[in-house]
Amino acid sequence: MAVRISMQRFTWILGGIGLLAVLAFGAHAATADVWMVQWEVAGGVGAALLFVSLWFDRESIRRYLQSRGAQYSAMAWALIAVAVGVAVAANMLADRYDHRVDMTASQRHALSPQTVQVISSLDVPVEIHAFFLPGVLEGQTLRSLLDGFSEHSAQLSVAFHDPLTEPLVAREFDISSEFGTVVLRAGDDTQRLESRFDEESLVNALIRLTSGADHVVCFTEGHEEIDPDDDTSAVGMGAAVVKLEGQNYTVRKVFPARDGSIPEACEVVVVADPQVDWLPAEREMLATHVARGGSALVLLEPTRTPGLVADLGRYNILMGDDLILEQNPSYQLVGGDASYIVLSGESFDFHPITNPIRGAVLMRVARSVARLDPEMVGVQVQEVAKTSAFAWAETEYDQAPEVTPGRDRLGPVPVMAVAEITDPSIIGVGSTRVTVGAE
Repeated sequence: MAVRISMQRFTWILGGIGLLAVLAFGAHAATADVWMVQWEVAGGVGAALLFVSLWFDRESIRRYLQSRGAQYSAMAWALIAVAVGVAVAANMLADRYDHRVDMTASQRHALSPQTVQVISSLDVPVEIHAFFLPGVLEGQTLRSLLDGFSEHSAQLSVAFHDPLTEPLVAREFDISSEFGTVVLRAGDDTQRLESRFDEESLVNALIRLTSGADHVVCFTEGHEEIDPDDDTSAVGMGAAVVKLEGQNYTVRKVFPARDGSIPEACEVVVVADPQVDWLPAEREMLATHVARGGSALVLLEPTRTPGLVADLGRYNILMGDDLILEQNPSYQLVGGDASYIVLSGESFDFHPITNPIRGAVLMRVARSVARLDPEMVGVQVQEVAKTSAFAWAETEYDQAPEVTPGRDRLGPVPVMAVAEITDPSIIGVGSTRVTVGAE
């Protein structure tokens, strides 16, 4: 009797060791990319010990299965099996129809509309190969980000590599950095990221990779405009230029009076706050550019360049000779005066230019920008940004700011307008010859 009890204990010990070995191998197989030999041996030995244990104790198992308690246990195990089956099925469905939902109020984990647009418009297969050592935080964050990317395009394929365990793949992509590298490949073209792996950097790399044409943005000079190379002063546009160059735009400077025209390569002409008025011939050069299908972004401060301001009338744009002052604290800059205007989401009308704006926009010393003639044909104007109802357009600068009824425009005051030319003939382009002594 004592021998049987000792033997029974021995078989249960063997069974317990075998079960632990099998469970350990299962955990390794579920988490490891490559099965290691020692774990395979452990799993095989564990399965053998478990079988031997059941074989030696088969009489006890047979008697137990014939008891009423075994029948109740069988029912309980059957219910457990059903629950496990439901959980496995749910996991398989979730894996097959994977979709991420950002439940945060600010949507901080959601991709930006521009990112979704870029990814969903991919028309060629793009491979993204990420090389990171195991456990690196940047790699884990990037994996989550690229999971979101993959949801929006079947053209995108993502692969993560450990450069230590996959040296041949690392050599193929010339990986030498220990701090992570991302390579984007479309056909024979590639883009590499070795420092920043955030959403903006990835989208810019995708744009550079898939864009087949050069896009040129021209900043005018010669009238004391804001320097596009200035990235140090408070009013410099260097940061904006860096953003443009990161999205495959080429930025160049043009001086219409010196060059004799605005080059046809310029898709967009930026007139950034000139302090000296444009010559009549230069204004005709800008009109020629717009009439042939080009775009222009004109940024003008109050009291400056009256000739250029008046000439905007041919595009059905009325720029007021005024200064916008804001009285609503919610639209003012903390610490600034009333001439600093903060625009938020509700300040913008629905338009492709303003739809991507998700943060606040600060305007310093702004003037009104509105539609000139609602009945004008050949050009469609939309006022896309306005102040609050508590603002007004001050027209008298030589006295204390005060609303003058009948003269000052009351809020909401439009401060940004978009003109779309549907009939270029209405622009009426004149002579582009620069005349000595012209205004």
